[in-house]
Formats: sequence, structure tokens, C-alpha cells
Amino acid sequence: MKALIGTLCLSGFMIAAAQAEQTVSVEYLPSTEKRYPAKKKFFRLLEDHDLQEHQRPYEIIGRIKAEGTQSAELDWRKLEDVAGAEIKSWGADAVINLKMTQINPETGEPWAEEPDAEADTLLRLECDLIVYQDKDTYGHMGFWYNNRLQGIGGIRIEQIIRGSPAHKAGIQQGDILMGMAGENIGRVNIEEKLDYRRVQYKLRPGEEYQLLIDRKSRPKVITVIPRTEEEVFDWSKNLGGI
Repeated sequence: MKALIGTLCLSGFMIAAAQAEQTVSVEYLPSTEKRYPAKKKFFRLLEDHDLQEHQRPYEIIGRIKAEGTQSAELDWRKLEDVAGAEIKSWGADAVINLKMTQINPETGEPWAEEPDAEADTLLRLECDLIVYQDKDTYGHMGFWYNNRLQGIGGIRIEQIIRGSPAHKAGIQQGDILMGMAGENIGRVNIEEKLDYRRVQYKLRPGEEYQLLIDRKSRPKVITVIPRTEEEVFDWSKNLGGI
């Protein structure tokens, strides 16, 4: 299947991102004839590091390669922005097999050692694009949580989607989720994000789940009934979560 090659034209990005975009080439090699609707949500480094944990079924829909010469207008972060916009346009849910490489443009091969600061280094980002095949089978509560906090005995809820199951149940920003219970998950202690990830995709729409939270050092049990992705999130407004 013919690769689609081109330089992206992004609107609404900051000047620095626009300058970076002009220096980046993007190659997309689709692996299926089916087209998926473009994603509205923004993501940086879509790679699903937890795929082995939750073992969700997925399909690889193509592979992307984005590259450009490192300069004041282009660094890894800006390259990720440009690649992310292209990945969204193909409707990917996430990426796997992410590889980021510094290339010696004279040889076309990765640098054998750390390149000199004055070297004309090529930044290359490669990954496989995937769509999940189980999105209609699990339930969403409608909140984001902080992935990076350590030693708080749970995960801290940072934002709640208005009208979502979490919002209707009374979950609040700053609540620390410490445990969950439900018919198909049993009783689960949550000390870090991976503990939640392991049960996240076992949640089912319409089922009741009891959440043990810490709210200002006071324990509280709240019952939440997840709904489907379409009922919880409006991707046209860049709203996503868990």
C-alpha cells in the first residue's frame, strides 16, 4: 500500500510549533483499507505502556514515521506535537512500539555515541497506530487522575467531567481513590495508578461500584455506576478521562 508523505499544516499551534511543523516530514503507511474518524482529543506520546497489564484487544491500523533536523525550532517535544496531530487525523486510540532515535544524517544510521552539540542531528519518531476493539464493553466514570504522585496511598482525582457518573455520584476534585469493590472486580486496594489500571477495563456500564476515597483525611464510600464512552465524553470538546 502506498505511503502517504507530506508536511503537516497545523492551525492554532503556537509560533514555535508552527516553525517546527515546517521542518518535519511525516510518512504514514496504512495497514488497513478501513478509515477511522479523526480524534479530537489531544495527546502527547500516545504509547500505551500498560497494554500488557490490561490486555485489551486491539488492531494495528498503520505505522508512522516523523523526522526533522534538530534545531531551535525543533526538539523532541515539538516533534511529538507534530506527530501527535497526524496520529489523531488517522483516528488512532493509542500507539505501541514507540521508538525515538537520533540519526546521523551523513550515514542515515543512529549515532554510535552521544552526538556533538554542533552536529546536524536528525530526530526520528516511529510507532504503530492502534485502535481498541473493546470500547463499547467497559464503563467510564468520567474523571482524570494524577499519574505522577507518589506515597499518597492511592490516586488523586484531578478533574471531573460535568454530568458524568463520577460527577453525579459526588466525586470531587482532590479526592484520593484508595479502593474499589464490585461484583466483577471483587475488592481492590489502590495504592498507585497500575492498581487502578488493572481493574479499569473490567468496569461494565450499568454496574454498581463502591469507591473508597479519602477526602481531606476522612474516609468515604461512594457508589458510582459507569456508562459507555459515548455517554460520558464529548471528544469534540477535547474531553477525555477514565
